[in-house]
Amino acid sequence: MPDPQNPLRVLVAEGSSTSAREVITILGLSGHTIEVCDPSPWCLSRFSQLIRKFHRCPGLRDDPAGYLAFIEQRLADGKFDVLLPTHEQGFLFARAKQRLESRAGLALPSFANYRTAHSKAGFSRLLDRLGLPQPPTRIVTSAQQLREVIRFPAVVKNSVGTASRGIWFIRNAGDLEGALRDLGGTFADEVLVQDLIAGTTEKAQSVFCRGQMVGFHAYRQLAAGASPNEKDDFGCTPLLAAVRAGEPDVVATLLAHGADPRVADSYGTTPIVVARRENFPAIVALLHQTSDAQTQPVSVEQAAGGGH
Repeated sequence: MPDPQNPLRVLVAEGSSTSAREVITILGLSGHTIEVCDPSPWCLSRFSQLIRKFHRCPGLRDDPAGYLAFIEQRLADGKFDVLLPTHEQGFLFARAKQRLESRAGLALPSFANYRTAHSKAGFSRLLDRLGLPQPPTRIVTSAQQLREVIRFPAVVKNSVGTASRGIWFIRNAGDLEGALRDLGGTFADEVLVQDLIAGTTEKAQSVFCRGQMVGFHAYRQLAAGASPNEKDDFGCTPLLAAVRAGEPDVVATLLAHGADPRVADSYGTTPIVVARRENFPAIVALLHQTSDAQTQPVSVEQAAGGGH
């Protein structure tokens, strides 16, 4: 266990997700020194008072080799005790584990085990083996198979991808053709087709130590009665935070519960502006489908009382 009298120097591998923000809050309040890498200068964690330094890095999805080289250089320069991935960064780090583990503490499973859990196709099969529920799912390997099995509305997912890339919400034949153009003529890997299930988003998180679960946390993304247009100290709404994190599933849930995409933060920035700037096409499409007035910011009071 870490010695509270000797705080650790931790390099957090991304700063856009709510998971990263939670990690930074817990570690920072415990007295550890935290630095963050992220390609976005406006990521959720950028302005946390608990961060010692922010590093703008190449994007993992666009330049994985550049991202890995950047992390290696930071480890070489910074003398970190821990390298902490929170999402798909761990998948890359597991592949390059021998290049990283001599420079910082890195707790990861093998690449093969990581792929089973991280691959959407592999994880779907794992859920079936464990008898755990999931939306009706078909796994396809070609455009023809996709056309044959899809039922509208549906979600199409690359086997391996991030929340903002590799996922398409399909509500009609036009959406399907757009997804097929993005996927290309030949699928590089298995593709999942899942029925679109409406409902409250819930998440579970666990902490394991050498195969034993030592902590568990579950929460509902939006509690009944909570205002989806509530602002924090920076004027950021839950919808704007979800857009910045590149979480289309969360964006869809918030919109379904009345979040207004026209509500701007304290700097006049709306969710659609962020989605376009960060190149999140799936989120842009969701926002456009919900409102045709994103370019006209409104106050929280208007959003709460005036409707769309």
